[in-house]
Order: sequence, then structure tokens, then C-alpha cells
Amino acid sequence: MGETKTQITDEKLAQVRVNAQVTIGLNFMGAGRFEDALKGFDRALADDPDEPRALMGRAIALARLARFDAALEAATELISRDPESGRAYDTRGAIYQMMGKWREAEIAFEKAIALEPHNAAHYYNYACYWARRLDAERCRHHLAEALRLNPGSNIFAATDIDFALYRDDPWFQDLVAFK
Repeated sequence: MGETKTQITDEKLAQVRVNAQVTIGLNFMGAGRFEDALKGFDRALADDPDEPRALMGRAIALARLARFDAALEAATELISRDPESGRAYDTRGAIYQMMGKWREAEIAFEKAIALEPHNAAHYYNYACYWARRLDAERCRHHLAEALRLNPGSNIFAATDIDFALYRDDPWFQDLVAFK
């Protein structure tokens, strides 16, 4: 019986490194360690400057560090590389929202939804936007659509601080009810 050997190329190794660094970055993001997350994403981008997960992670980590100009630059780079990416526009919207640039955030969220109308996350994030803007009707509308597309999002909505103002309202309780 002959041995089967798998050849590991430099390209495969580089992709494994990129995936590992993106995973490290995402894990640090989840732990709230945004500076460490940024380092992971930057290492991934050093190996593959076109890695979209690393570009998006970088943009979000920079925004969490309140480095908004750099965050917007990273989101804009992501959009320029993939102008049909709703996630890229959603990221831009989130950054503008953190900056208090409400109209720009609204435009970005609307673009995300227009590009990917079946992505529940875009509606959910837009619902959070409207909650922060104290517009209960628009918040309800977008949250309802997010939950229609992904009923499991009710777990997040039930405890999301963005919806704290509406948590006791009957419309909110009906939407997030566990059925």
C-alpha cells in the first residue's frame, strides 16, 4: 500500500495563517479587547490585504476604539472593493451611528437593506438605529422584519440595551415573545 501525501503549499499555509488571525481577532472582539483584535486583523491583512473579514473586523475594532476616521476609512475601503456588499454598508452605518452622524448612518443602513433585503442583521441594526433615535414606529417595523427573517434574533433583542426604552411596551413584548 502506498502512502498518500498531501502537499502543503505556501499559499495554503498563508490562508491558514489568515484564517487563524481573523479568528483570533474575532475572539478578542467578543471579549471586548479591541486593541488586541485590531492586531489580529492587521496581521491577517499583512498576509492577505484583500481579506474582507479582516477589513470588516478592522473597521469595527477601530470604531470600538473611537478611532472613527480610521474606521470609516476601513469601511470605505471595504465598499470600494465590494460595492455590492450590504455588510460593508451596514458596518459604515454602525460607525456613523457611533459618531452621532445620524443622516449618514441612515443612508448607509438603507443601502445595506437595498443590497441585501433578505439579511436580517441589516434590519436588526436599523431597528437599533431607530431605537436610539427614539422613533418607536420605525424601530418596531425594522425589528419585526428582522425577526421575520431570523426568528432566533429575539434572544438578542430581548436583552439588547438599544431596546431598553421599549422593553415593557406591548408591541416589543409581542415581537420578542418566545414561541
